[in-house]
Amino acid sequence: MYLMDADSGSAMWASDDQKPAPWTAAYVPKTSGSREAPFLWSYGNTPKWLGHAEPLPVSPPRIDLPESRSDGDATVVKVRVASPRREQVITLNTDRPVQNAIITADGEPPATASPSHPDDAGMRLWPYELRFYDPPADGFVTTLRLPGAGLPWIYVSDYTGPRTGIRVQAAAS
Repeated sequence: MYLMDADSGSAMWASDDQKPAPWTAAYVPKTSGSREAPFLWSYGNTPKWLGHAEPLPVSPPRIDLPESRSDGDATVVKVRVASPRREQVITLNTDRPVQNAIITADGEPPATASPSHPDDAGMRLWPYELRFYDPPADGFVTTLRLPGAGLPWIYVSDYTGPRTGIRVQAAAS
């Protein structure tokens, strides 16, 4: 997988294969060992193989935080997310669990979402994950209710297909 961190401008090839095939191994010659990837990895596992890549001149996903407020013992944030490249999938992760998420897009009625992986949320780097497939051109808005005070760390990535294309990641707090 090609990964680019839009915040730092760094890029890498990464694989979570146990032993990469020869073609893949040419791009990921180093094992990552126990160290973390140079930037955040949004899935529950970490890459086992890494290789240097040149950053591409592509636009990262856009994230705007138009509203945040305290609500008792929780924080409520409204987030607008879009993919300028019109990628097939936008993923939004937060650094703490989400009690409630309401998503709106294209003037459709609001939808409520729950964590993608509720059974293993405690074992994941990101306790909450929302994947939006085939997002509209102007993206979507989600209102998140999270326990605790203060803004969460929000990590957004967009990509085409689960193992093809370019995956560009951007983070915001």
